[in-house]
Amino acid sequence: MGSSSNLGGSSAPSDRTLTQADNGTTIETLPGGRILVRLPENPTTGYRWTLDMGDERVISPISSEYAPRGDAAVGGSGNAVLVFEARAPGEGTIRLKRWRDWEGEASVRDRYEVKVRVKRE
Repeated sequence: MGSSSNLGGSSAPSDRTLTQADNGTTIETLPGGRILVRLPENPTTGYRWTLDMGDERVISPISSEYAPRGDAAVGGSGNAVLVFEARAPGEGTIRLKRWRDWEGEASVRDRYEVKVRVKRE
């Protein structure tokens, strides 16, 4: 935790895919860069990954979908894929929680957080 990953020295924004292994880390990107977060999920249990607070001035959510595993049977597990876009230079945080929204905060089973530094081009 707390490690830092750099997207490279390129001046063009790029896509970056994050997984559970990136929880607690800090990443860097440029304005226009997209960040895809892939986390294990089985929606038949009712527990879903959702955004848990966020400041959309620096980084904002673009989309969220469920992607079943290719070999998964009906009701099997897959991944939540949440896509974010870096909007402006600064620091922001992607905070997610896996919960049953109708049961409230007591139902939170997992949390995920990645700090994002959006650098000037």
